[in-house]
Amino acid sequence: MRVKMRTTACGPDGNLYAGRTYDLDDAKARSLLDGGFAERVGLEPQAPEVAVAPTEERAVQPEPAPKRRGRPKKVSGE
Repeated sequence: MRVKMRTTACGPDGNLYAGRTYDLDDAKARSLLDGGFAERVGLEPQAPEVAVAPTEERAVQPEPAPKRRGRPKKVSGE
């Protein structure tokens, strides 16, 4: 049975570190689960992936440039 350790457990059979997942025999896994030292892994149904439609993107038009003030430019040849 696969379990994920909540706490670290040390013993003659070895160390089981918190946050890691181990494949243990049923008796040892059951004792850790009953004591609240581990949680069962791998039997929870996975949530189906949901397709998300992309949001509609729209082009943003830039604001018009401010009108120039002052004298108009002289055009050559006039």
